[in-house]
Amino acid sequence: MYAFHLNDYKKALDNMCKAYNIYTAQKSPYRTDAEKIMQMLYKQMKQDGKEELFNKILEENNISSK
Repeated sequence: MYAFHLNDYKKALDNMCKAYNIYTAQKSPYRTDAEKIMQMLYKQMKQDGKEELFNKILEENNISSK
């Protein structure tokens, strides 16, 4: 919702990182959905010159950027 309707990629990524961590801990198949959305957010944020912000948000959520 934040990403594709409100264009708030920062908030969308933070929420998606939190969901990703929960899905990973629960061994949920939804983890792959979260990864796909995070990849789409990366692409958009990179286009907008906000790649550093993307990496910072991942780091704050204890997710390594591969």
